[in-house]
Order: sequence, then structure tokens, then C-alpha cells
Amino acid sequence: MSTSIKHAVAQNLGKRFPRTIFYGRRLLNRARGLPTYMNKNKKRAEIVRQLLNEIEFKNIVETGAFLGYSTRFFCDMGERRGIRVFSAEISDEYWRLARALLTGKKNLRLYHSDSVTMLRSIGEELGDALTFFYLDAHWRDYLPLRDELASIDLENALVMIDDFKVPGNERFGYDTYHDVPISIELVADVVAGMSVFFPAYPAADEGYRPRGYCLLTHSESIKRRLERFPSLRSYPVVRDFPSDTEAVESSSP
Repeated sequence: MSTSIKHAVAQNLGKRFPRTIFYGRRLLNRARGLPTYMNKNKKRAEIVRQLLNEIEFKNIVETGAFLGYSTRFFCDMGERRGIRVFSAEISDEYWRLARALLTGKKNLRLYHSDSVTMLRSIGEELGDALTFFYLDAHWRDYLPLRDELASIDLENALVMIDDFKVPGNERFGYDTYHDVPISIELVADVVAGMSVFFPAYPAADEGYRPRGYCLLTHSESIKRRLERFPSLRSYPVVRDFPSDTEAVESSSP
């Protein structure tokens, strides 16, 4: 059977039996020493798990649920610690698949909407409670990252951005929009004054197709915690906003 046919069969089974496929993938990944969430990047998964265990977050907010694998991880962590989970998925198909997988997760509110709309709608409910934000939304040709950050109360948050360019380490993959990389230069004006952290370990430690990320916070106490992580390194914010990022800007939804 050709690779393309196998892929088509796997996709069809995934649509019909999302929970069965999830448990099968989880068993396979565990045998390989990989998580089923966080892009199967094991080092990052360890860091996020430690952060959620050590810091008294009241909420977890995810943008871009996709199949719901990382959402499920957040729900499981939240159930043990009394943390509410909010997630959004704009795709009709992926929202349906994520909903099927996450049925029964009582601490989850799964929105069928774009991420910015969700963030704006829950802002008052989140209030000033400490919140972990995992930003991973992609809307075809529109990158909502800057609008997402503008919709968050950054004073009471730890933000992780996925698919982010790691300065000085091209082995971590990252996304580009209109030839502009998702990087600190893209959001420098929005996150000015925040503490920024990147992975300090070799990309190969992730164990599977390493994807870059960054962590952002205004909180001094969280900053001190992050500084104690040998796997993370602090990075000075670039404060000049380059004009070429206008290519990925869009009017707010």
C-alpha cells in the first residue's frame, strides 16, 4: 500500500473514530518516549507540565484546538488542580473532532470560533486571575497573533507562543506568513517591557520534529521561576517594530 493511500485511510479513520485513534496514537507515542500533545516535543511538554504544577494558575486558555490532543492534556492537568480550560477552534471539521475527543471534560469550554473573538468574550470572566495562554492559532492567510496579544491582560499572564522562531537556533522549526517569520521582531511593540524566554537546550532533545516557542510574562515572580529553569534562557526584547511585518497585519475580526 502506498504512503499516500495509508495517509488517506488514516485520515478517514481519524474522522470516524477520533477517540480510538487518539488512544492508539498515545500508546504508540508512549512506546517511543514521546507525548501526544505539544507537537510531540517531549522537552517542551516536560517544561509545560512543570509550570502548570508549580504555578497557581486559575485558567488555561488555548487558541487553535486542532484535534484536541493538547487541549486534553490541559484538561487533565486542570482537573487535578482546579483549573478552568478555554479553547477555540475555527475549523468546522477540527472543532467537531476535538469536541468528540473531549466529551466529558467538565472543566473545558470549547468555542467554535476564531481565537480573537473568544479571547475578547472571556476577558471579563478571566478578570485578574493568573492565566496560562497557549497561542497556536492559524487562520489560512491571516495570522491572529498580534490581535490575540492585544486581547489579553498581559499583566496577569504567562504566554507561550507556538511555531516561534528561536534566535540563534534554526533547528527549531517556525512558521512564516507572507515571508515574515513568527518572531520576537513581529510582536516587539506589543510585548515591550515583558520578560521573554526561549529554549536553551538543543532542538534534538525534543525527540520529534522540534518546533520553536517563546514564553512571555510581566510577572516578576513568574520571571524568577523561569530563570531557575536550566532549559530556558532569557532574551532581551527588541523594541523597534520593523515595517516589513505590516504584510501579516490584518484588521481585527
